[in-house]
Amino acid sequence: MEKGMLSKRFICEHRSVPGIEGVERLIDTNMVRGLHRSKRQDIKVLYSFVNLKDQLMYSVLDAHDRQSVESFFSDMRIPLEGVMEVELQCEGKGNIIDLKAVREAA
Repeated sequence: MEKGMLSKRFICEHRSVPGIEGVERLIDTNMVRGLHRSKRQDIKVLYSFVNLKDQLMYSVLDAHDRQSVESFFSDMRIPLEGVMEVELQCEGKGNIIDLKAVREAA
């Protein structure tokens, strides 16, 4: 992300993904890996949580605005069920700190 611009965190919910000719294809691990390998400068995928049995995926992203998040998933051809801006107060078990602030301070 560009230095000097404030980023926000978003949690996104995804269900099944449309495939060829409108047939839904299932969320799979390759799709999740593709999210994390994205080269877009305005989006940083921090985490993803997947329940393959129920075909649910949640992802946490750093982005400048909601429109960037929506265009990112549109480009990846992954539909969004919902996008919510959040402020994370802790990360990981037992760590009551925001690791983003620690990384920015380094």
